[in-house]
Amino acid sequence: MSESEWVPALMKASIAADCMPPLEDWAVSAAQAIVDILTCPPGYALPVVNIVHPQQFSAREVFQAINAELGAQLALVPPAEWAAKVQGLAEPSLDSARLCVLAEGTKDVAGPYELGGHPLFETAKAKRVSPTLAGLQPLGQREVYAWVRA
Repeated sequence: MSESEWVPALMKASIAADCMPPLEDWAVSAAQAIVDILTCPPGYALPVVNIVHPQQFSAREVFQAINAELGAQLALVPPAEWAAKVQGLAEPSLDSARLCVLAEGTKDVAGPYELGGHPLFETAKAKRVSPTLAGLQPLGQREVYAWVRA
C-alpha cells in the first residue's frame, strides 16, 4: 500500500501528531466491482453505480484496532484539532496540506458521512449488480494491520 493513499498517509501523520481524527471512508475491490458491473446481464445495467464499501463501519472501532496494533494510545480528536496539530508539525514527508483538506471537510458534519464530509453513498443497486460488493465483509483487523504496516 502506498503512502500516497489516504489511509497510510493519515496513519503516518497521526502517529507523528500523536492523535487521529475519526474520519470514515473505504473503497475496496473496486476493479472487480467494475468488471462485475460491465459484465452484468443487460437487464441489470445501470447508468451510474456508486463503487464504495457497502458496509458502514465505525471509525471509532477501526481506530481503536489501529491503536491496539500500534501498541499506542493515539487520542481521537475533532478533525479541526487534528488538522491544526498536523499543520504544526515540521515533517516535510507528510502531505499535511492534502490531509488537512480532508479533515477540514468534516468539521461541521453531523451524522454518518464519508471522508471529507460527503454524504454516505447509496449502494443497494451496486450490490445488486456486483457480487463482489454484495459479498464484502466489514473492515477488520486484517485491513487495520495493512494500514499500520504500510
